[in-house]
Amino acid sequence: MLLSCNHFRMWIRAVWTEGDHEEEGVVPACWVKNKMLYWPPGVNAERAMKEKKEPSEKWKKFPVVKIKLQSDDRNECEDYDWTTTQEVEVETEDEMSQRKRKKKKTFDDFITEQGILPKLK
Repeated sequence: MLLSCNHFRMWIRAVWTEGDHEEEGVVPACWVKNKMLYWPPGVNAERAMKEKKEPSEKWKKFPVVKIKLQSDDRNECEDYDWTTTQEVEVETEDEMSQRKRKKKKTFDDFITEQGILPKLK
């Protein structure tokens, strides 16, 4: 049996896996059980949240990566914006050196008031 939607900690900010990517959002605490997020069928998940619908085994299930925050206040979960160092993409040295290298522009001919300057390299 899943937790009742009247559970003490009503809201959870969680990260879960959908296919090959991660999603993050706020859901009722009762929608998370045994490291799985239960998601209602159809397109009206917001309505199911407001009505505190109890999940059923027919709901879609997604593996939970982590729970960031639990609170009785949904807005507190929505406003939560802490990230860990694991969540921040780290540039490799290769990526940094490629980004720092700038190509120098060369001009075949450059016209000034005084005439044509020779080609610079």
